[in-house]
Amino acid sequence: MDNEEQLKIAVARFTGAFELIFHEDWDYTLGQLQDSLERHVAGGTFLRPGTDSRIINWGAVLCLYEAYEELRAAMRMNALDPDVPEPDDWYNYDWPQDGSGTERLS
Repeated sequence: MDNEEQLKIAVARFTGAFELIFHEDWDYTLGQLQDSLERHVAGGTFLRPGTDSRIINWGAVLCLYEAYEELRAAMRMNALDPDVPEPDDWYNYDWPQDGSGTERLS
């Protein structure tokens, strides 16, 4: 499988896992976050929890982490870096629209 095909698969898997967690299974996600977020992140962040603190009985989030790791690996193979939105003066985040960076996709 070539790099482009791996990237396509990684994007599709990450998007599917993200939508599962933050849309399809939102009620369960909200409960998990309210009940155990501090234990879950243990000095880290949601995306990069502290050492040995990932919740192992929340199957959907484990798929999200796996898909994220696959996506980042595929991005590295294709020399792609994350395109992080920038804050304005009021901390509303968006991508530059003035041609100085990657403009928003339609």
